[in-house]
Amino acid sequence: MVNLSRNELKLKQQRGVVLLVSLIMLLLLTIIGLTGVQTSGLEEKMAGNMRDRNLAFQAAEAALRDAEKDIGGKIKLGSTPTKHANCQYYGTARGCEFSDLGEADCGAASGNDVTDDGVCDYKSGVSPGDNESQMKAAPSVSYGTFTGDLPSDIATNLSAPPRYIIEKFSSKSKECRSSGISSSYCYRITARSQGANPNTVVKLQEFYK
Repeated sequence: MVNLSRNELKLKQQRGVVLLVSLIMLLLLTIIGLTGVQTSGLEEKMAGNMRDRNLAFQAAEAALRDAEKDIGGKIKLGSTPTKHANCQYYGTARGCEFSDLGEADCGAASGNDVTDDGVCDYKSGVSPGDNESQMKAAPSVSYGTFTGDLPSDIATNLSAPPRYIIEKFSSKSKECRSSGISSSYCYRITARSQGANPNTVVKLQEFYK
């Protein structure tokens, strides 16, 4: 039988405690390391989401400006200006769309105006800008459809091109008056864009004369 002295027994006990403390410290360091990795991944994901939303916002802004050019009658590349007697507009036939209230009502179930050209006469109680299906496809139109502008670097990084729809109001409408617009007509533009992630959606709206 081996008899251990009191000092030898105490030394073995100390070694056991050191091993236990070392294992606990190693476990704590592992937990801290994993937490740091998770935090870093979360921050990277948040930064990516913010960048994607910023891209979508800039693209929606670009769509608003494109719609303003459309209303202003900027001629599409390659088109020839002609005078149109039906609306006394000198530019393109597209300009006639904005010179009178002869479009189909927003929300109409049929008619050429609600299927392809992105312009409709305002109808009380109907807001195509709030209708996701109409903002993702016709009757809204893609950026550059009527102005001929090429997609910017922003648009090329998106999962789909930005789109817009224009609602036309009479100058006598309360919407025009409340917007401080005194011209013959005013227009409410709704633009929609999505980021590289289709679930990142930004909608912007403005009144324009």
